[in-house]
Amino acid sequence: TTLTIGEHIERFEIAFGTIEELQVIESEISNIDTHYSNKNNSIVIINPKNKEISSIELLNILGQIVYKNNNKTNKDYIEFKINNLNSGAYIIKIKSENKNLTKKVVVD
Repeated sequence: TTLTIGEHIERFEIAFGTIEELQVIESEISNIDTHYSNKNNSIVIINPKNKEISSIELLNILGQIVYKNNNKTNKDYIEFKINNLNSGAYIIKIKSENKNLTKKVVVD
């Protein structure tokens, strides 16, 4: 269908969440490095201080969760295979010791 020329105020909606959703807390959790490995189709997390990670979420640019893992770990290298992701920007959200770390990753 096509829209006629003019204002259509009922067509779009913007929703706002709490500040903590995309907040980065500076602490030892910020030593965690994370990226998406295009070669292996996986999320790679490097945790040099072996902090306990309680959950990992991968969100698309709309804020929809496309991957979630709730397995607790404190390994220094973690890799999760993720298949069928479209190219674009994503957000990785890591929960560790009651703190959140949020980083942007690009999938080619």
